[in-house]
Order: sequence, then C-alpha cells, then structure tokens
Amino acid sequence: MKIYKITEASEYLGVSINTLKTLANNGKINSFKTTGSHRRFRQEVFSSQWETVFTPRTDLGKRLYALRAKAVVAGMKLFSEEEVLEEVKRRRGELVKELIDGNK
Repeated sequence: MKIYKITEASEYLGVSINTLKTLANNGKINSFKTTGSHRRFRQEVFSSQWETVFTPRTDLGKRLYALRAKAVVAGMKLFSEEEVLEEVKRRRGELVKELIDGNK
C-alpha cells in the first residue's frame, strides 16, 4: 500500500493542494497526519473515495476525466496546477509574439 505526501496526492488527482486539504478537513476524503503533523494519503483512497467526491457533470468533463484516468493508468506524469499555469503563460507569450511579428 503506497502512501502519498500531499504534493504527490494533489498531482496524482490533478487538484490543488488547497482543494485536497479542504476535502480532507471536511471529511470528504480520508487522510492521516504524521507525528510531525504532515498530511498523508493512502493509495486506496484515490480509487474508492475520490470517485464519490468528484464526478464530472458535462460531456466534456466526463471525456476529460476518462482521458485523465487512462493517462494515470499508463503511468504518465500529470502537470501540477503551477505547471499548467506556467505552460499557459508560455503559450500566450508565444501567441502575442506571433501577433506582434505578424503586424510588422
């Protein structure tokens, strides 16, 4: 049975650390704390409780959730929230540069 640190769990589930803390504090997902008060999550929580906590409502959300599940099963590393925002900023910067260069 694998035990995850909160950063690992948030990356695995594709949610922010704050969201995971909120879910744990509200009893929506089980966690425990070490003697040093660091929060930990057992792997079985991800498959059993997570599906009851999060259910996509739209068709697009359901397709994205299924795609994400396939990526996790395949062992792909998912981007953290910070990595996604960094990539969006990078791509927006490239788009702005293309627009500026195209207007010359």
